[in-house]
Amino acid sequence: STKTTTSLLDCRNLLEVPYKSIISTLCKRRTGHAAATAEQVLHRFETRLSSSSRNKYDNVNIAPYLHSNPPTVPTYNNVISCWFYSNSDNYPRHYEPNYFHDTNPASNILYQMLHLYNLDPENMERIRPDYGSFNMAIASLSELQKNGNGFRSHQAIGKTCFDHLSTMIQFYKDGYEDCAPDYKIFLKVLNALELDRRRGNWSLARKVLEEMLHLSGTVDSNVYWTETMHQDASEKRDNKWKNVNVFPRTKDFNIILAMIANADVVDQEKLDYATNLVDLMEHLVKKERSGYDNESFSNRIVQFEGHGNSYNCKPDIFTYNTLISIAANAGRPEVAEETLKKMAKKSAAGDFSVKPDKTTFNTVISAWARSKTHSSGDKAEIGR
Repeated sequence: STKTTTSLLDCRNLLEVPYKSIISTLCKRRTGHAAATAEQVLHRFETRLSSSSRNKYDNVNIAPYLHSNPPTVPTYNNVISCWFYSNSDNYPRHYEPNYFHDTNPASNILYQMLHLYNLDPENMERIRPDYGSFNMAIASLSELQKNGNGFRSHQAIGKTCFDHLSTMIQFYKDGYEDCAPDYKIFLKVLNALELDRRRGNWSLARKVLEEMLHLSGTVDSNVYWTETMHQDASEKRDNKWKNVNVFPRTKDFNIILAMIANADVVDQEKLDYATNLVDLMEHLVKKERSGYDNESFSNRIVQFEGHGNSYNCKPDIFTYNTLISIAANAGRPEVAEETLKKMAKKSAAGDFSVKPDKTTFNTVISAWARSKTHSSGDKAEIGR
């Protein structure tokens, strides 16, 4: 009867195993063994909730989701954190997880959270990953990549980090404020994409930069890659996103440029993209930034720097030298030389941070020497 079932449930709640307390105690150890045990306990906990269990004494079916204190996002994050701080980039060889999405424990648990949530979003909202879930998983993958541990193909790590960031951003755009990304996460993903040297990763990194520009309220995502972006970006800017914490800095642009320069094939399309990227950097640091409604973009930059944070995206010597290298690899020595002249002009005007150095001249000389134009020999000789 209903009354009997209710009594059994009340009795069961009184005798509930304190899973969360067990998990919390284990995670305080911060060792691989403790993390593995905590993950096993969490999985057993979740399994009992997600499937009907039968009371062995009264032969009564107990419906799922009736535990008085089911695991939540902090419970899962506790286990992810334990794996991360145990310096275990991969599962121990003797340990086999009950579910397998990734060889990295933190990333594997995050995937499992997403898997369970996607199966039943309404009932599993309690374990929808938040900022901490994504941040620790991406950080753990980054450490795996840097340390070079385990048997995983490191070339897939950048893509996995990108996938996690994409899911995080989608949650945020859907209104889940607990998934609001910050600058540190974007930088981790950009570094991961650059480090694994996987072919085509520069296009993923480009998408990351686009999101940084979009979410920071700098430009609208539908405007950035048009030729007229510099003229009408302020008018078409998407005001919905003003997360200033993700405004890209110089090093973020430089990562993209370096990935283009190191690509297997550098064609005119990549050169045009790189040139537009540097033009955008120059555009964003100009003092005249009229057209931004309410609080001007230039005032926002000054305000941030006043708090001791550098939000500068001014092109530096590395930016221009990399652009010259891209032009050389694309077979456009005249573009390389024009960039050199621009650097010389800026330095003559007092901007000594972009004064051409030995690398600048050598790359331009090399560009002309490799060119098949009639004047290439003379240009290279003049440079010498």
